[in-house]
Amino acid sequence: MEETLEAGLARLFGGALKPAGVAAAPTAALGDGRAADLARRAAESYRRAIEAQRAGDWARYGEELTRLGEMLRQLQEAVGSRGAQSR
Repeated sequence: MEETLEAGLARLFGGALKPAGVAAAPTAALGDGRAADLARRAAESYRRAIEAQRAGDWARYGEELTRLGEMLRQLQEAVGSRGAQSR
């Protein structure tokens, strides 16, 4: 188990972590706050998945990972589509 959400997500989804000195795009630049809401919901789903894992509730764990994956896909679409608009 990783010590941070970012490290856990990177491990789970095969992504690389950005060095600490590299700042992410400010949420305000994303406009309507949809990305911020999706990120908050993803973090909450991750927390619930970890709770389920610790409790040995593998059905709930799987459900939360499915939710997390969907939220991350939506977040990627929201950020990606806005990033393409600003270029």
